[in-house]
Amino acid sequence: NRRRSFPGPEPATRSDRAAGFFVWSVLVIMLLADLFILVHSARTFPLNEDWWLVPVLTGHEPSVASWLWVQNSEHRIPFPRLILLALLKAGHGDVRAGMLFNILILGALAFAMIRVARTVRGGRTIFADAFFPVALLHLGHAENLFWGWQLTQVVPTVLTCIILLVLVRNRTVATPSAAVIGGSALVLLPLSGSHALLFAPLLSLWFGYCGLLHWRTMPHLGRTRSAAGRRVFDGRL
Repeated sequence: NRRRSFPGPEPATRSDRAAGFFVWSVLVIMLLADLFILVHSARTFPLNEDWWLVPVLTGHEPSVASWLWVQNSEHRIPFPRLILLALLKAGHGDVRAGMLFNILILGALAFAMIRVARTVRGGRTIFADAFFPVALLHLGHAENLFWGWQLTQVVPTVLTCIILLVLVRNRTVATPSAAVIGGSALVLLPLSGSHALLFAPLLSLWFGYCGLLHWRTMPHLGRTRSAAGRRVFDGRL
C-alpha cells in the first residue's frame, strides 16, 4: 500500500500570500492616491521657503556653496537643499518636483521596511506590515507630501530609517553592503538638519562599536586563513 502524504505547510503558505497581497495592495493604493492628488490638486507656485530657491534657479545667487550652508532657523541643511535644487533644475522650476520626490522616497522606504520585516521574520509577511505604508503615506502628511520644501524634513527621516533598517537586518554591520549603505547614510545625516544631529552621535557610537568588533576578529580570521592555506600547500607538496 502506498502511503498518502499530506502537505503540511500549505495553510501557512496561503496565509502568507493573503497577507502579502493585502500589504502590497495597501502600499500601491496609498502611492496612487498621493500621486493622484499631486497631479490634480497640488500647488504649482512657490510657498514660504520655496522662494529661497528662486535666486539660485535664476542665476542671481553669487555663491551656490554659501547658499547651501546658509542657516534656516536652527537648521543647516546642505544635503536636502542640494537635492531640492537638482530636482527643481531638472523639472524646469516646477515646485511639484520636490513633492514627487517626497512621495516616491517615502514609498520606497515603506517598501524597504516591508522587505526587511519579511526577511527578519524568516520569509513571512503578516497583515500588520501594512502599518509601514499607512504610517508613511497617509494624507495626514499632506503638508510634508505636497510641499516641496518639506523635503528638508523627509530626507533626514529617510536617512535615519535607512540606518535603522541596516541595523535590524544586520546588527553588527558585518557585510560590505550594510557598511556602505549604513555608513553613507550616517555621514549624510549631520548635513541634513539639526534634528538629525539627535540621532547621529548614538548611531555613530554603535557603528564604531561594530567596527571595533570586526577589527578584533580580523587577526583571528587571518590566522585561520593562513593555516588553511598552509594545509592546502602542504597537501599539494
